[in-house]
Amino acid sequence: MAEKGESSTSENRLKSLNSETSTENGAQLEYLSYDLVDKLSKYAIEHLQGTMEEYNLLENMNLAIAQKYEEMGHVTEKVKCSLETYNAQMTSIRPHLEKIQEIHKRTCELEEIAYKLDSYVKLLELTFKNWRKDE
Repeated sequence: MAEKGESSTSENRLKSLNSETSTENGAQLEYLSYDLVDKLSKYAIEHLQGTMEEYNLLENMNLAIAQKYEEMGHVTEKVKCSLETYNAQMTSIRPHLEKIQEIHKRTCELEEIAYKLDSYVKLLELTFKNWRKDE
């Protein structure tokens, strides 16, 4: 009987140990589960916040680029108006520029004739001086 008593006591101890261990394991498992859920939710929230920040950055960049394009459109319109004005002015002064070019061309021709005439006069003077010496 002693053996039976000892075996039942050790069985009781094992059962008691198992129930304590299972209670501890259950509590630890529950704690770890809550901790896992908490950390996963924090990760998901941070990930979503990062995504939202990236989205906001892209949206701000898009707005800035749209504003720059609008400004460039205004600048382009001003340049277009200026070019149209300059083209109109150029068209109006073109006949005068052509006259100036013609005058320049004729002036160059007159200079050439004047140099030739000067050379001819010098030659005549030399010839006249030589003729006078001979007389």
